Amino acid sequence: MFIMSSLTKTAEGTLMAVARASMLGRRKFTGTLLVATGLHGLSAMAQGLQGWPSKPITIIVPYPAGTGFDSIIRPVAEAIQKRLNQKINVDFRPGGNGSIATGIVARSDPDGTTLIMQSVGPVVLNKLLYRNLSFDSMADQVPIGKIGEFPLMIIVNDQVPVRNLQELVAYAKANPGKLNQSNAGIGSQAHLTALMMERVAGIKLNIVPYGSGSRLSDFLSGRTDMVSETPTQYLPYIASGKLRAIAVLGSKRVAFLPNVPTSAEAGFPAMSTEGWCALFGPRGIPDERIRLLNRVLNDYLRSDEAKDILGRLGLSPAPGTPEQMAELVAREHSLWEPIVRDNNIVLK
Repeated sequence: MFIMSSLTKTAEGTLMAVARASMLGRRKFTGTLLVATGLHGLSAMAQGLQGWPSKPITIIVPYPAGTGFDSIIRPVAEAIQKRLNQKINVDFRPGGNGSIATGIVARSDPDGTTLIMQSVGPVVLNKLLYRNLSFDSMADQVPIGKIGEFPLMIIVNDQVPVRNLQELVAYAKANPGKLNQSNAGIGSQAHLTALMMERVAGIKLNIVPYGSGSRLSDFLSGRTDMVSETPTQYLPYIASGKLRAIAVLGSKRVAFLPNVPTSAEAGFPAMSTEGWCALFGPRGIPDERIRLLNRVLNDYLRSDEAKDILGRLGLSPAPGTPEQMAELVAREHSLWEPIVRDNNIVLK
């Protein structure tokens, strides 16, 4: 059986916003899975590893059930279960901007049976923002592999008199502090992205951290002017013309909005960041177990099924090695550390 449990009803912001699937929002999910006959090689490999634990694998999610991460982890967990022929439990542990869940994993037995679905916030940003964590969010967990990437975009409402990034920068310079950028909260990737934009372009924004509540309605009504985050929940309004996507904060354009240029194409290559999610585990997992888990994850991510299911959620599958994921974490730390430091952002 594949079991998903949620131990809290606390609502919390998520970097992924809302990517609704047909079963999204259910607090518990139970289903019977059949092991695909073509996957016996991977199952045999897992069973053949000396000392591989017989207990179920638990994947902890540091966000509430019913968010975009819920609908991403569901098919990933099912795929790992099929390939290893081993029960998977998915446990939602929101709170503390992901530090509660990360602390559980950091202190867990490194036998490969406790994993966590991570994003840049709990791994990198929390290390920079919090001074009194009882663990090191980068050193006390190790990457299994990236699951996928999702674009971050600069989006403005139709009352802002700009149609591209160059015009936005020019308008912000002519009207310092007038553009209201809304985000999910202090220390969120969207908040720090606004600070990065100020740093790179030499502009001044009015940065408005919401947390939760009326952020979308305020954006649509014109009380706030812009966001810099994943476009998933804004796509219907972009299609209607109520909102305008003016730049992709990444290395490439996106297929679902192909006419929106990247920040590099607009002349601001240093104004670049993207969202991602990945599997991690506690420091000390035997290398052969990391390799096996990475192999089964990549096997799924390369499948047409993953491209279809995850693609509909706005995520591009990104198979790779644990080493590549570790390098990405190091780059993220180098990107955000000076921004957090120079703006003296500290969370308690």
